[in-house]
Amino acid sequence: DDTNKNNICDFGKKGSSPPATCNPDYIVEVSSGGGGGGGTVPTGIYTLGTGVCDYSLSPYLSSCGIDWNKSNTCGIKYVLNTLLALKFQVQSNEFTKTQPIVKDNILYKASYEWPIYRGHLKKISVPTNTQAQAQVIWDAATLVPDAGTTGNPGTPSSTNLTRYIFTYLQNSTTGSWEKVNFDSTQASTLMSYLGFADPTEAQVLINTVRGRKGASTTDPDGVGEITKKLWAIEHSTPALLSHSNLIEPKGVCRDQVIFVGADDGMLHAFHAGKGTWDSVQHKCTYDNGTGKEIWAYIPSSLLGSLQDQPYEAKPDPTNPLDYSVFEPKISVDSSPALGDFLVNTGTTTTPNYEWRTLLVASAEIRNVSNDDYNKGVLFAMDVTDPYNVDKALLWESKYYDTDSTKKCLGSEKNCNMGKSRGVAIGSTFFGNELKPVIYLVARWAKKQKQSINKNSENYSDTYCHDPIKVGVCSDPSYSNKVDCENAGETWTPTPDPNPDCSWGFGVYAIDLMTGDVIWDVKVPYMTNISDVPPVPALMDIDDNGTSDYVVFGDLEGRLWAFNTVTGESKAGYDSNNDPKPVFFVPDNITCDADGNNCTVPDLSVPAGSKEPIGAPVSVKGDLVAFGTGASESGFASNDINYHMFIVRVLSQPIKKNGTTIYSEIQSIFGTDTGEQIFAKPLITGDSKVFVASVKNYSDTVHSEAVKGRIGIIDLASKNITLLKSSSGQTEFEGGVVGGFDADRKHAYMVTLQHGANSEGILQIGAEDFTATENTDNPFDVLWWRKL
Repeated sequence: DDTNKNNICDFGKKGSSPPATCNPDYIVEVSSGGGGGGGTVPTGIYTLGTGVCDYSLSPYLSSCGIDWNKSNTCGIKYVLNTLLALKFQVQSNEFTKTQPIVKDNILYKASYEWPIYRGHLKKISVPTNTQAQAQVIWDAATLVPDAGTTGNPGTPSSTNLTRYIFTYLQNSTTGSWEKVNFDSTQASTLMSYLGFADPTEAQVLINTVRGRKGASTTDPDGVGEITKKLWAIEHSTPALLSHSNLIEPKGVCRDQVIFVGADDGMLHAFHAGKGTWDSVQHKCTYDNGTGKEIWAYIPSSLLGSLQDQPYEAKPDPTNPLDYSVFEPKISVDSSPALGDFLVNTGTTTTPNYEWRTLLVASAEIRNVSNDDYNKGVLFAMDVTDPYNVDKALLWESKYYDTDSTKKCLGSEKNCNMGKSRGVAIGSTFFGNELKPVIYLVARWAKKQKQSINKNSENYSDTYCHDPIKVGVCSDPSYSNKVDCENAGETWTPTPDPNPDCSWGFGVYAIDLMTGDVIWDVKVPYMTNISDVPPVPALMDIDDNGTSDYVVFGDLEGRLWAFNTVTGESKAGYDSNNDPKPVFFVPDNITCDADGNNCTVPDLSVPAGSKEPIGAPVSVKGDLVAFGTGASESGFASNDINYHMFIVRVLSQPIKKNGTTIYSEIQSIFGTDTGEQIFAKPLITGDSKVFVASVKNYSDTVHSEAVKGRIGIIDLASKNITLLKSSSGQTEFEGGVVGGFDADRKHAYMVTLQHGANSEGILQIGAEDFTATENTDNPFDVLWWRKL
């Protein structure tokens, strides 16, 4: 009863001494029919305290304290949706699409809850020959410091009492990047970047982003802490910073820090271990760390879209199964790349070379109504000292200037660069100069003509229409396809005047220290594919210690290799000056019933988008291991068989049956119908290739059960062995989308779906957990077990 709060209090059946008043806490007894004699059966008593609803737990099972002076509607809905309307209850389940990170029997696992898009980052001690069970040491999601109301602490630390969140703004005069604390004390500085003219409105948003709930212009500080502050970690595989002999002198141990991006639009740094020098073993040892967030960085390109985030989203009671209201509108969704580089911190005339630990990641805007939708943002940071954030940002940049007078090269950045999954970083010689370089593959931000001369510096071609944003909705109040169709209306795209428009991808080499483009290549798709291409790998084909080629697959089943210095395609160019792939997945492959003895027709034709290479490839020497399937949008059919390939890229092309070839198939293995390979394979030092699969993946994977298998390919014998559990099963529940990591003669992966009371971790190996000097980690495999 919204008019009389005492009407919902009933103390007649429970307790001998009812309180004299319902204030300040309120007790609600909920009864249901079905007592057998026409009466009611008490189902429970709930005490509803003062406060406000926190819908961040799940759309209906909320942490909902009641402020009756404002409204008691929240409390009634909480009880009713919990007990009486279970058909509308949202079950929040945990999923993992990322690779685990494992070091010295410690595993870091990122995951997310669907449909509420909140995340977890867990540190887990894995079973060994001296430890029978896996043990969760901490979950960073439960250890994020309070948002607080007093702003950032003085300096970031491993024991922050309140969050340390910051951004960087570029000085319009000098072009330099200047750190700005993301707290309410900086509301006046940040308000224009956040899209406000009033500092109070900016303060409300800042406090909400930091984790305060109920913030308003009348009460900018809000009324409490949001329970779950860490948003979903969907595709961002964490990166672990630890001791480096290149950075630290003997006896010095910097702390371990785990970096990961999330759907809150932040790159997070969590404390993973305090370092101590062991003078007996002559190495750094680490404790378990606090698990606390040391800091979080928000790229400035995302600031204007923060107000679009569904921080306190509530379900539509007329459409309770519409979970799109909880979908994030921004994200740092890529896997951060981390490495030590020798860089010149001086000038060209007075050089000063130092070893530094550098990090690169990308961000994105997902809100289709935003002009920056589908466009990529890159940033680079110096994290040599992970606590020194005052000069941490090297640069942040967008690469989609559409000024037709500009090129992509250098600082002009007319690159049409859209979203990417992550980058590969390495040192490359350009003449006599050794540069740290970023290599990435990104889908186009906008459609372009297929006939664009991709290898020239002519960027005057007209961009094509975006079919998501250029069209007419049957309800003219909606201006894009997503919002229109979510509202149940019909979207009619406007025909593009350019008949040869297509999606495609770009390949880029970017100076890690400046963000300038060294070279770029544009490749169109022949079909209407807009999925994000996988993260590339670097190939040292001649084994001389430097990377020679950027290698990756695409969504039309082509394997590419571009020279790291020049951007030239290893397979050359066709008559239209379009680059050619070194390999394409052939159509009509035939295999026996168990997926072995596969053959390719003599006159093979490309399978094209029927067999996309959607997962990252693994490279060892001149060998490339990859699987097919793996379309994130679900366009790859579950009605066909996919394949696992081992391909050797040739140092020099050869003629075969009158055709020049640039690679040779070493092995092919077939999958079961609908079994796709999303996970990056693992190539070990003893010439084994680990591969994992997921069966019947689709865009409904959050609600439909899937399974998977693990296979090990012996490169010498060219045989594959399917691993079995201790019960003899080759299939396991949950499937695998993320890749493998290896540690102490064991391989690890995490299933996409997690069962009840399970972390979904698969451990593969025997009983030997000793360290190996070989970083490729050879090991004998006897069995796998689920932790």
